Amino acid sequence: MTDDLYLAIGKIVRAVAEIDDILTLAISQLITVSESKTAVLLGRMQISRKIAVARMLAKMHDPDVSEIFTKVFEQPFSDIIDLRNALAHGTLLGVTEGGDLYFESPEIERTEGEAVVARARGWPISSILGWASQMDAYIQFFETGLQVQELRQGPSRREMQGHPKGRKKSNTQKHSGNPEG
Repeated sequence: MTDDLYLAIGKIVRAVAEIDDILTLAISQLITVSESKTAVLLGRMQISRKIAVARMLAKMHDPDVSEIFTKVFEQPFSDIIDLRNALAHGTLLGVTEGGDLYFESPEIERTEGEAVVARARGWPISSILGWASQMDAYIQFFETGLQVQELRQGPSRREMQGHPKGRKKSNTQKHSGNPEG
């Protein structure tokens, strides 16, 4: 696996976490409760379940809002969620000759007698790299589509930065990414 692939994996995992936060903000608007109280209510709910809750709340709120939620959470995003779950929770099985990255799912698909059968799924590396390059646009799309831009600009929202000690090390350390130096 290349550094670019590792970077792509990190971008996807980080972006889905950020989209999860955007979804919490949108739900807090729908139920007119503060973000912190909404976070307590939702707890560590899976993003797929949180999407289902948001869709139900949107239907209860207004047909136009419901349409927005339907548009925002179309099929490509559920594919990204599946990929993110494999990247974050699955076990890397390897790369095929065709260039697919395969993961074993942490979920049990079925049992056969005493044996447990897990699902394995692959994604073309080119797709992973492509989705990663689009994640900033996805974040913007969700932020705009769910109308939470102002809430995301609050004083508690800061861009992530490395720890000062880590930044010093990376500024002084010369490493090309090549094991040979």
